Amino acid sequence: MSRYTSFVVTVVCMALAGCGGGGRVLDTKQATVNLEIGRSEARTYGSYASYEHMVRADILASRGDFEGAADEMKEALFSDPDDFLLRTEYAEILMNLGEYGRAKRHLARAVLIEPTAQVAWLALARLYAAMGEEEKAVDAARHGLRVEPEGVESAMWLADHHRHAGDLPKAAEMYRKVLAVAPRNLGALKALGEVADEAGDHEEAVARLTSYMESGGDDTSVLVRLARVHLEEGATEKGIDFLETAVRMDPEGSEVRLELIRALCGARLADRVVRNVRSLPALSHGDVEGATQRAAWLEQAGRPYEARSLLVAGAGRSPSDPRARLALAEIEMNLGRIEIARILLEGGSDVWPEDSMERVGQLLEIINRAKTGGEK
Repeated sequence: MSRYTSFVVTVVCMALAGCGGGGRVLDTKQATVNLEIGRSEARTYGSYASYEHMVRADILASRGDFEGAADEMKEALFSDPDDFLLRTEYAEILMNLGEYGRAKRHLARAVLIEPTAQVAWLALARLYAAMGEEEKAVDAARHGLRVEPEGVESAMWLADHHRHAGDLPKAAEMYRKVLAVAPRNLGALKALGEVADEAGDHEEAVARLTSYMESGGDDTSVLVRLARVHLEEGATEKGIDFLETAVRMDPEGSEVRLELIRALCGARLADRVVRNVRSLPALSHGDVEGATQRAAWLEQAGRPYEARSLLVAGAGRSPSDPRARLALAEIEMNLGRIEIARILLEGGSDVWPEDSMERVGQLLEIINRAKTGGEK
């Protein structure tokens, strides 16, 4: 790699730090400051023109203006036609425009200029994958890994490719290769833990996912997966602990809280069930299904009157909804309000679905027995 190319790689990273880099959160003012620093340094190392166009292209691409970015890269290559990094960047932009043929020509030139450039081989792999040529894509990524055996990016690409193809053993092998080079790589730790879980290896799944969290990972889905593994193995308390941690990390995430409520119901921890049901977001108008589910949890936790209030609201908004009506009838019976339960059951005779008829019949039979003095 030339002295100037090394400078470009370094200073591009510096400038992009001012515009959010991969996160695409632009701070144009800071990027401009960094560009000025780069301009000053470039006088020492070589021509500044191609570097300036390259950074402008990346800023435009981060805004979704790939046409403008392509124009900037064309100007950059006019100044430095034999820079493999410029050609690779240009090819990536062309891929976003769907111009695969032109992208392929630039990448072919890039790997001729610098045969050991893993970044170019990996871009070629992504290009072939986008074109539907999977075998060529895998070959390009493997070649990139051969020229740079410790190349984390190529190994991750291959691992993800094998995973999406359903080849979990090969995916796990490649994720382990990444971790051999970068033991705290969050993407590899998370992916290997998930693959191990999907393959039924709960021991490795727990080890890798725990390492992911301990290394600074903050994806609550990992905590939910850890919780499920522990719950499946009967470690209920530990599973609930993971779910409660996930809720603390994402207090607005209702799906995570629902997962916690289901686990708490299974463990018969009534007070914690009630607390978490009450912490769920308010039901939208007419959400009978949500009201019915929450009422079932509250009733199971020993709060029948609170459950009844939810169902009255739900059934009142949609009197013909069989789910709310049947659940409300059950609660009214448990509260000893037999006549109200009978009215609910008989009044819904024209709305009961086939799979509810048996239960409706059982409840009416119990009511009739109670009415005639028979055993309930």
